[in-house]
Amino acid sequence: MDSIASRVKFLREKYGLSQKEFGERIGASQGLIYHIEKNNTISNFARRAICKEFEINDTWLLTGDGEMYSEKHYNKELALFIDSIKDERVKKLILRISTLNEKGLEMISNVVDLLANDEILMEIKKQ
Repeated sequence: MDSIASRVKFLREKYGLSQKEFGERIGASQGLIYHIEKNNTISNFARRAICKEFEINDTWLLTGDGEMYSEKHYNKELALFIDSIKDERVKKLILRISTLNEKGLEMISNVVDLLANDEILMEIKKQ
């Protein structure tokens, strides 16, 4: 996706929307969406509306650089994921890990790597 037009079209198709439906979602006409996709130009209004409605990273939309979704999108996905966890111990563990500094995260990562090693898991299961 080397253009604004291709990124807007990709986003529209990703959500299964026609140009008209996409325009309605951002408060614009089908004609404006057609114009963006055909002429590879986007107004500030359309850019801001797309980024807000679909939680898209502004830099990605304009240049293709960086992550497609904004941090807000990922925070919502993470919250939904945590809410879907049934085991309260796992929820508590995730929340505790999220407060660790860099050294703490490195230590936890090392422990998880060790636990993921089949030989160590077999030893733990024997105990």
